[in-house]
Amino acid sequence: MRNVTYECRILTPMFIHGAGSENSSRDGRVKMIYDAQLLAIAFKSSMRFWWRALQSEDGAELLEKEKKLFGGVQDKDSSGGRCPFDISVESNLSSEQKRPLPHSSQKKFTTGAFAENGTFSVKFLARKRNCDLKFYMSLFELASLLGGVGQRARRGAGSYVIENRIDGDGNSVNPFGNDDLKKCLLERMYSIAADPGKIQSPAKKQQITCSGAGALCKIRKVDFVVSADSTGADIFKHISDVSHKVRNPLDSIYKGLKTDEVNRYSGMALGHVDKGRLASPVTVSVTEILGKKYILVVTLTGDCDVKQTATSEQAIIHKIQERFILELSGQRS
Repeated sequence: MRNVTYECRILTPMFIHGAGSENSSRDGRVKMIYDAQLLAIAFKSSMRFWWRALQSEDGAELLEKEKKLFGGVQDKDSSGGRCPFDISVESNLSSEQKRPLPHSSQKKFTTGAFAENGTFSVKFLARKRNCDLKFYMSLFELASLLGGVGQRARRGAGSYVIENRIDGDGNSVNPFGNDDLKKCLLERMYSIAADPGKIQSPAKKQQITCSGAGALCKIRKVDFVVSADSTGADIFKHISDVSHKVRNPLDSIYKGLKTDEVNRYSGMALGHVDKGRLASPVTVSVTEILGKKYILVVTLTGDCDVKQTATSEQAIIHKIQERFILELSGQRS
């Protein structure tokens, strides 16, 4: 197989765009205007991110493996060169103005986005004879389940579902068939992970765990639950509401902690933008399998998991992350 095309449908608002344009307001201030723009690089970047999250290596060793799979700058001491495959996107989507922070009563600004139920296609073309296109197919299918693309992707935005996979001969199939979500995830995680033996699937639990993740941004576990909301916009707002709610210093989970401790621990658990940006080690996405919409929560290894953090502090951080997951599922400990 030399090429394959995926037909996809947007599940939650997709805040994806390139460079903005300047627009002067009445008070003379310059405001950047962003229209949504579907970019192939966003999907390739998503594939790279989730591939890294399932590898055991880190640093230079990981970079060398990555160059061989996705291309990179080549020098005398390393591999690199062009990517073994080309990726392109096609759509007739129209940009709309939507709120990326629907939970906020103060930050009501809007930006360009593609709305729920819009459709687009992603095409892969093998450039080299030794290109293992089936590997990249599994990786793209896994990436579509674990995370969205664009702004706020770690909080449920930009989620999409693959509806059809069309090979070079025109044969069309749903790549997930009649499999349940756990099986869809496990099959692809096993094929991508550097050490599949570290992936466990607890019986009777909507969860997958990865043991021995010793470096930053490696998958610790994946939790998933059927969403109580029916529309992508409602699910996105629910995720945004919960993310804000769990940071409330009055929540019982922070009992006995000072305000600065609450800010520090919640920031380490769920990310922060104060005093430098820290991307959330807990990502949330939405998918649809067998007619049901699911919320997926991927917990990655963070600073507290790989550095010499006090056991008591690590316990607090993990407790905050677990509360976040419970709130998303509509449960409460």
